[in-house]
Amino acid sequence: MSGELWSTATVLGPIILILAVGFALFRRRKLSPVEKQDQKDAVRDIYRGGSGGPSAPHTAGPPKPEKDG
Repeated sequence: MSGELWSTATVLGPIILILAVGFALFRRRKLSPVEKQDQKDAVRDIYRGGSGGPSAPHTAGPPKPEKDG
């Protein structure tokens, strides 16, 4: 009985994994042209030091080295 279960898991496991990955890739939604432009603008704003929107983390600059002593 144990051998049959292991054989079934060995065969069905990769098949289920491939189906799950394929389903996830198939269900991905493409960005509309407006969303693509908004994304590009937000990335450009972040790299230029802008706020990047309400969910962007606050980055004032590179971290300062700690002083020993």
